[in-house]
Amino acid sequence: MHHLPSGTAWLLTGLCAWTGVLCTLDHLRRRAAGHPRRDADGPGSPGAEACMAWAMALMALPSVGARVHPLVWVAIFAGWGLARLPGVARHGWEGLGHLAGALAMVYLGLAMSAPGSGTGHGGGLPWLTGALLLYYAAEVLLLGLRLAPVTAGAPVETSGPRSTGLPVACRICLGLAMIVMLASL
Repeated sequence: MHHLPSGTAWLLTGLCAWTGVLCTLDHLRRRAAGHPRRDADGPGSPGAEACMAWAMALMALPSVGARVHPLVWVAIFAGWGLARLPGVARHGWEGLGHLAGALAMVYLGLAMSAPGSGTGHGGGLPWLTGALLLYYAAEVLLLGLRLAPVTAGAPVETSGPRSTGLPVACRICLGLAMIVMLASL
């Protein structure tokens, strides 16, 4: 992304890449443990989080993100969004979250390709950028509550595809990365 200072871009790349590594390893662990494909690959799963994390890491990488035409990023994330559409119907809010992430990345790609976007004075629609910032701030806070310790007497989920906090932690990291990218417009 050409809006970010080099140090920030490298930190963002590191955060997204580390998230991608963790989610990829968790995805492979779930597949090896015999989780059904729909649980191992659906929205909110480590596989879906890993794909988004790796793409965001590449986009933030200073030596790659700035050299690739922004419309290439638009095409990548538009394709990711189209692939997520069936998940919206099957998985509700979690599927919608991935679709929102893909659309936000499409918006970032379009904003980066707008005239004057390299100066930090253009490229994005202030009201849309603000709405996306609010969405991701709320998402990060709400997901953080899911990782909060369980109070005494509350049921604890010990099995199933969502029993680990890692996919939630990955969504938090990606949400924070999205906030940084949006704030750079």
